[in-house]
Amino acid sequence: MRTRTALRLIGLVAAGFLLIAATPGSAGPGQGPQPTWRVSCPERPADNGARFCTVTARASVLDNRGIRRPADVILHVDGRCTSLHADLPTELDEGRPAWLQVDDGTAQPFYRPAELRHLADALDARKPPQRSVAPELAGFWREVQTGAMGGADAATTELISRFARLKEGRKLGIGCETTARLLPALLAGRELRLGYHAASRGPAEPYHWALRDRREVLVRLGDLRPALDSLPPLR
Repeated sequence: MRTRTALRLIGLVAAGFLLIAATPGSAGPGQGPQPTWRVSCPERPADNGARFCTVTARASVLDNRGIRRPADVILHVDGRCTSLHADLPTELDEGRPAWLQVDDGTAQPFYRPAELRHLADALDARKPPQRSVAPELAGFWREVQTGAMGGADAATTELISRFARLKEGRKLGIGCETTARLLPALLAGRELRLGYHAASRGPAEPYHWALRDRREVLVRLGDLRPALDSLPPLR
């Protein structure tokens, strides 16, 4: 298996989405989830010389004290691909679920980079992943072993396309191939929901109610297509 290529690309996604700066939106922290997608195309190209644009929605997250805090959802678009990122107001708990959902569709989980590295290592070694791995990752390993993927290159591509949704620190990030699969739903949908659990600031207390840590970012999608259609050629 040539999943080391997948592992390197996953690493690039994990590192890359942490470096993308959010474009300021127009909604303040006291407002509800009423983001407007805003286009920004810097004159200075990226470090690799490629031109890029960002399409950003300023949303808000309601914390357990009833305070709304700003969060940015960003589509990063260049000549190669489009990727989606979220800049959260607080650290997330990487050991607890994070997910995205468009309208009433199926919730899609985010993963820690270490989880995908473990899957890539298991594929390289042709040994089952640990029992603690997410069921869908274990199912992918079994699918590859049956030969259903049609070869190592196809398995590598499918691993990235299906699972490159990463959570780390204050960020959620979705790789290019995974975003490509998500875009049709975003363009046809009404609302994007990003869910996560805020990291606790101290040791858990006996009366701690875990649901108090649950957070959601709600983003309206109605004006996303016009924003993407307005982008200049980037090749």
